[in-house]
Amino acid sequence: MSEDHKLAIILFADIAGYTAMMEEDEAAALIVLGRFKAVIESEISGYNGQLVQYFGDAVLLAFDSSSKAVDCAAAIQLAFRQEPHVPVRIGMHMGDVLFKNGNVFGNGVNVASRIESLSVPGAVLMSKEVRDQIKNQGDYQLSHLGAFAFKNVEEPVEVYALASEGLVVPKRSDMQGKLKQAASRSVSMKLLLPMIAVLILGAIIWGIWGRQSGAGNILSEEVRQEKVAVAVFNNFTNDPDLDALGNMASDWISLGLRELGVKTTSPEMMRKYKDRVGILPGNSKGEVSLWELTGAQYVLTGSYYRKGDSLQVTSRLESTENGDNIYDFPVIWGHINQKEQLITDIREKLKGYWTLKEADKLSIINPPKYEAYQAYLKCHMFGAECFSNVLELDSTFLLAWVYKAFTSYAYEDAQGFETDRQYIKQHWDRCTEFEQNFFLFTERQKEGNYRGSLEAIKRNYELDPRDLTMLHHLAYNYLDLNQPGKTAEQFEPIFSQFDIYGDRITWQSYDAYCYALNRVGRQKAVIALEKKVAKNFGDPTQFIRAYMLDGDVETLRQRLPGMSTYQIIRFAQMFSAIFPPETENIYLPVLRDSLARFTDPKKSWGYLLWSNMHLYNWDSKAYACYLLKDWDKTEQILLGLRNMNWKEFSQGVVVGNFRHLNNHISWHMNVWVEGLLGAAFARQGKREAAYAQIQTLEAMHPGYPPESQRLHKGTISYWQGRIYAILGDKEQAVAALTRSRSEGRTIDYGSFVFDWDLASLKGYAPYEELVRPR
Repeated sequence: MSEDHKLAIILFADIAGYTAMMEEDEAAALIVLGRFKAVIESEISGYNGQLVQYFGDAVLLAFDSSSKAVDCAAAIQLAFRQEPHVPVRIGMHMGDVLFKNGNVFGNGVNVASRIESLSVPGAVLMSKEVRDQIKNQGDYQLSHLGAFAFKNVEEPVEVYALASEGLVVPKRSDMQGKLKQAASRSVSMKLLLPMIAVLILGAIIWGIWGRQSGAGNILSEEVRQEKVAVAVFNNFTNDPDLDALGNMASDWISLGLRELGVKTTSPEMMRKYKDRVGILPGNSKGEVSLWELTGAQYVLTGSYYRKGDSLQVTSRLESTENGDNIYDFPVIWGHINQKEQLITDIREKLKGYWTLKEADKLSIINPPKYEAYQAYLKCHMFGAECFSNVLELDSTFLLAWVYKAFTSYAYEDAQGFETDRQYIKQHWDRCTEFEQNFFLFTERQKEGNYRGSLEAIKRNYELDPRDLTMLHHLAYNYLDLNQPGKTAEQFEPIFSQFDIYGDRITWQSYDAYCYALNRVGRQKAVIALEKKVAKNFGDPTQFIRAYMLDGDVETLRQRLPGMSTYQIIRFAQMFSAIFPPETENIYLPVLRDSLARFTDPKKSWGYLLWSNMHLYNWDSKAYACYLLKDWDKTEQILLGLRNMNWKEFSQGVVVGNFRHLNNHISWHMNVWVEGLLGAAFARQGKREAAYAQIQTLEAMHPGYPPESQRLHKGTISYWQGRIYAILGDKEQAVAALTRSRSEGRTIDYGSFVFDWDLASLKGYAPYEELVRPR
């Protein structure tokens, strides 16, 4: 499918009175038509014109240059003055048009057609837009004919005639175009007064609507009920600094329509699907279409151009299923230095085409400063510093505040989160529904209230069920609630359409979906999925887990070569957790041969991060020795770490987004040391020492950072549960694990169900009930 948006000069020409010619002498009329086409085709070649289409006795031409278009029109009319004379009318307009499949669409086509209908034989008429382009480009003589209100054209159009020698300048009385009907004046005064009263009332009502929509029409109910994707507008200014304006238009038009209850595609998804706009289902190249990705029946597209200090914005509504043009919206103008006001104008005017109900109520949610929005587009979900930089440019940008609050929670920045929370709550009434829901999701996650966070994120998901980011948050929230079956159910639609969504699914969603399938005993589905997704998903953890759950040791053995030591230590723990104790752990010999790679303490990001996030330290020799059952060596190393100044040690290592760990690094690392030491004591049968470690951990409870995110919640209770389980005290183990769950620790990343230290609890009814998928 060939498609191109651009600004073009559209020229319509037709033969005046051709129908009458055909009725009078068909053979002579066909000769006239043949000459018409011959002259048209001869002249346009010299002016770089494009012959788009013939319509019987009419033709549509397109030009990139306004001066060449006008010169071509004059040449055509002068040619038709010669014998045999052909009475031709010409009308021209400049506008944003869409060239698709050998045809052209757009408001520019409609206006050019209307101007042509106003013309007379021998005349070349044009809109003010064309006149403005040529007035300084040559010695053109132009005559102003006035403003005309054409049918199905929103604003009156200023029309000019080319007054060069040999061309006709029509009198106003001779112009009989497709104009709006004027009201009859043959009304008696008796009837006129009540009519004036009605008209005044109507004007008041119409004015309220008109202020919002700028429209004389409202879209059909059938269209208004369907889902709309608002595309990123095309930048035709040749100024890269204005690229963000197209994204801003997409965001704020979507926001305006959502305020009215219109179903719209997530603006974030539309940024990712920008290259899909115009791709239709069943296309010859087999490309994934916008309709398949979004489920939106219509797409609102737009373009913007710069003319001096002004920006001209054009937009239209199209079908995503067949490409049909549904509606061309009026052109909107704005000043180059008032971009935020222009975005507001676009949103409010386009809203009026969907509803009258809210048309007299301007939105109180305004776009941010343009520079702040430019910076925002460079941020990712966990870009704490990026969102801070955005807010330095515009401290009122609420979406940036909401996402910054999420990063403050994720990185355990208690002071930052409180600052974010206070600002958001103070301006709650100015937050969009999406912003309110996402903040509530974050706040309740922080509290460990996962049912509350589920309710909040579900509302955002329902705004657009094809929003892959909100889908991920929703599906993962079910894991927080130990409902892996619901997680799999949420992901199923996109993974069942992998050919459509494959490259657009994040690795986090792959991981969560496969983990959920493994939890509910569907490991064979994970193994089957690997063949599809391997190229999209670099982490083999869930696939290795699936082979383990399936008991396929031979395949695991075949995949040993080439594995990193990081993976070896991780899979060694997982193997011991899943297989019976008498099964030879195929990863341990490789781990033993790799011991030189591990050290304690280690100035590495992984050593300081994963030890307190997952409670398994993939860089630690102490932990490697623990898995190798060299518990005496583990004990020696950990005892040597008891006097570490972790905060000082971590300086220069835990940086960037994880700088927050410096605030509580000593607490986190000391809990890890004391917890693993207690497990090592228990493994060696040093029961008194192990129970003493449980008490040592209990004494560390008061130092627990209350702002901890879900991966850190319930840490001490979880360690206590592991030590109790090794000691064989199953009742106390389950009690501690239950307490850990109540403190907000979630059953993911291998906790609770794929933990070697808890292997003795398998088959114990209270434990099985605790971890049973809900």
